[in-house]
Amino acid sequence: MNLFIRSILIAFSIDSFYQNIDWGFDWVSNIFSILFVFLKYILSFILIILGTLILFRFKKNYSKYNTNTFQNNLDEKIVVKLSHMVLGVLYIIFGIGVLSNLLIYFLIWVLDPIPDRYLFIFINFIGVFNPWGLNGINELSSLTSLERTIFYTIALGSFFAILEIFVSIWLIVSYNRFYIKKAIINLIIGCFLGIFTGFTTCLPLLL
Repeated sequence: MNLFIRSILIAFSIDSFYQNIDWGFDWVSNIFSILFVFLKYILSFILIILGTLILFRFKKNYSKYNTNTFQNNLDEKIVVKLSHMVLGVLYIIFGIGVLSNLLIYFLIWVLDPIPDRYLFIFINFIGVFNPWGLNGINELSSLTSLERTIFYTIALGSFFAILEIFVSIWLIVSYNRFYIKKAIINLIIGCFLGIFTGFTTCLPLLL
């Protein structure tokens, strides 16, 4: 009986509790590391789909323009169509660039000078995180499971910020004025989220 009670006390001891917590965060961080592998392909797929949709819209508008030329302003319609075509082609190229890692390296190079990752500064009370030193999975290996989980969570916010910016730009160019106001608000939110979590925080995890 004493052995049974002792076993229960050991099982629910503080050390065991912290070990279980650590195991839980380690499991979550491993799930995040796998998730970012899929997020790379999801981002690429979304960009290609957005590019294809806007090209279809360009083709549809072009057909309507050819059949109703006398009712439209020539210069204005051509500008709109060219913007659709250019953005559609660019988004398809961006999607392929994500798959080949070329766009990811380019974005890291372009966005790295931007002052961001302020969320790391806010939570960096004990000097755990170097806001500009954690740039990939190799650097994460030196962190505890809890710290890795926090980093992956912030990186997920960074991913959604980039996705929000891409989608908002697509909406601004491809749709009418009713959507533009909402898209501009979403674009601003995406930019603030990117500054808060870091535009390049998630990018090395997609490589």
